[in-house]
Amino acid sequence: MNVKLTLTTPLWTADATKKARHVEGTGLVGSLRWWYEALIRGLGGWACDPTEGHCELKVEEFTRRRRCGCEHAGVGRLCPACERQALAECGLCPACQVFGATGWAKTFTIATGDGTGEGYPPTGQGRVETTGNRLNQKKKQPSAWYFPRGRPGPLSLTLLPRRPNDGETVPLLLGLLEFIHRNAALGARTNLGYGLFEWEERPANLPSAETFAALVARRAGIGRRGGTGRWPDLREMFFAEVHLGESWEPADFVNFKYDLRAAFRDGRTIQRLLPNTHQRRQLRHFLLGTVRDDPNQASKIKMALLPDRRTLRVWGWVPEDLTKEATGKMSRKAVMDVLGREIARQGALTRWREFDSGRDTANRFTDSTAYLRSLMEE
Repeated sequence: MNVKLTLTTPLWTADATKKARHVEGTGLVGSLRWWYEALIRGLGGWACDPTEGHCELKVEEFTRRRRCGCEHAGVGRLCPACERQALAECGLCPACQVFGATGWAKTFTIATGDGTGEGYPPTGQGRVETTGNRLNQKKKQPSAWYFPRGRPGPLSLTLLPRRPNDGETVPLLLGLLEFIHRNAALGARTNLGYGLFEWEERPANLPSAETFAALVARRAGIGRRGGTGRWPDLREMFFAEVHLGESWEPADFVNFKYDLRAAFRDGRTIQRLLPNTHQRRQLRHFLLGTVRDDPNQASKIKMALLPDRRTLRVWGWVPEDLTKEATGKMSRKAVMDVLGREIARQGALTRWREFDSGRDTANRFTDSTAYLRSLMEE
């Protein structure tokens, strides 16, 4: 299956040189897996904890199960549904069943036809500084973000299933790409505006919203249920778009990033709700990232300026249990209220999607499968 994309803002999938010299297929696979895990958890399933290593297949047990076969395929074979059940019982979560783990290869291959060039997102190039009185409080100089060259332009992907009679893996991957296309971005540096894309040719066998949601729900229902509360879960994420009116310049984008951090550092609301300076710092660094205290603490809030510079897309993950370690008595709802207010200040809020929330601009969804379907139907 070959699909064609146009990267409307540069894709960032750096190689060992830490430069985006070409599109790295492994980076694309990692992005697809990250979102698939979030959807699996969001639909009540369990996806393994990446900090503790991915799942490991109990090879001998699975081999024995396959030799016994199943009633649908006969002795010595397992039909796809029974194979997935056997894999779950032998140690693989739904994500590892598709994307691979120790003892089990991923169920597809992906090849890239790279027609991209070099370029920058509309959010800026090189070092872009904030303006006005937005100074780094310690250094007393303008805060700045650095935007390196990425890979914009045409990109073709060839997706091939590796297992016989597998009619689900390619539609699943296409559905994941469509979900990202509608709600987020591909690759890394998505908090700086990289990774937006459009279909150059909409795939003929792209699954419908209902088919994709049902497919993910079915796979989430195999094996263990329930998440750990420590990793991205669709039910704890939000997706927003703001119409900016006048065209934004790169400085406006970095000003917004700075002001958002400032709102969680010394804004009136956050100081009232969370008087403890250390707790505010923990919350701010958890939500918006830090390299000073922890180089691996990435931002949970991502944002991208669309190429017309008139629409801002913002999405992120705010877990319910962040209050246990970072915010004392401050609730997730209070955190979301601050985020929503700061985002809405940028212009006309045209879209806000949030599970089981009165803020949702489409409806209030309490069924996660219906919520996923709605995110694919808008």
